[in-house]
Amino acid sequence: MKVRNLQVAHLDLRHAVAGTWAFVLGAAAMVGFLVAIGITRNRALPLLAWTAVWTVASLTFAAAVLVAYAIGDSLAIDLALGGSFGYVLAVGLHTVHHYVELRAKELASNPAGARINPMAERRRILTRGPMLAGLLAFHGWLWVRMLVADEILLVLLLTVPVALFALRLASYARRYAALRRALRPLESPRPATE
Repeated sequence: MKVRNLQVAHLDLRHAVAGTWAFVLGAAAMVGFLVAIGITRNRALPLLAWTAVWTVASLTFAAAVLVAYAIGDSLAIDLALGGSFGYVLAVGLHTVHHYVELRAKELASNPAGARINPMAERRRILTRGPMLAGLLAFHGWLWVRMLVADEILLVLLLTVPVALFALRLASYARRYAALRRALRPLESPRPATE
């Protein structure tokens, strides 16, 4: 019986190693592919062709993830998870690049201590709030699913965006309430003159 248990443990270890390598391969392939087609606009392709390549690549990858889920093969799922990680990592790093660039421009154009226009800030909160609420709901749903599946590492990882989205929504709610109080005298209807 001990020999059988040892063989099962050896097979589990080989499967775990193969799954890890499939994950790494999927992540590296996706990052390499996105760099090759140009995370930012590829200068070798016209804008329309570049957009078409990105659209086809994204939809093809979505189909591959769906197929991996449907067939249920653990190596295919690990490969798809690695590809998903690579996609999110590449696009996330690219987004951070844009954030840093735009934030520097905003700080350079805005004198120290100056606030943005309250009406513009209110509009920004009204457009970003629903998006953040949707992201919070989706990540909260993933968090609960991973908790039920006893995937503790993913639960810990998902705790970060769930907490950040919740904190940002709370700060938006406080700021929106303050802006409503501040802008109320400006928005009140004028009395009719007779």
